[in-house]
Amino acid sequence: MRLNSAKDLDVYKKAYTLAMEIFEVSKIFPCLTLQKIVNTYQANNTKS
Repeated sequence: MRLNSAKDLDVYKKAYTLAMEIFEVSKIFPCLTLQKIVNTYQANNTKS
């Protein structure tokens, strides 16, 4: 079996499929802006 590119590898195909599934699932979560994430992180770290 000859490989023409990394895309021919089974591990690449499986990783790509998994990444696409994660992307599809992530669409159902509420949208969080980067600022909300940063604020939450900072609030949690200042409590300790």
